[in-house]
Amino acid sequence: MASDKQDVTEIISRLILRVLNDHRSEENRISRRDLKLQVSDLLGAAVGDRKLRDIMMTLRFDDPRGAWICGSFKSGYYLARDEDELNAFLRSDEHRARTLLARCAKQRKNAGLQNPAVMRLPLLIEN
Repeated sequence: MASDKQDVTEIISRLILRVLNDHRSEENRISRRDLKLQVSDLLGAAVGDRKLRDIMMTLRFDDPRGAWICGSFKSGYYLARDEDELNAFLRSDEHRARTLLARCAKQRKNAGLQNPAVMRLPLLIEN
């Protein structure tokens, strides 16, 4: 059973890469919806959003074949046309991650979560 799941995941991974091969560079990205439809058509079965996102994450995270995948679930996906485009995409993601971590640290501090003695829930509605 696990082998069947692995086989299907590998097939979907290859289909994603095949479709993305026709979408090189940010200007030529494909929407999540269209990627899902094309992969589903090639597979001959529906591929759900969650399955597509999970496989895209695995490809980018663990598979050298997916290292050049750029974009996001919202903006669409593409294969970087060259190292410069890949590095620009990665710098943007790294900046977004640093910004998010900084906001979380400030929010935690402002909520008093860094010092349990100061922890409190503010009144959201004043009388």
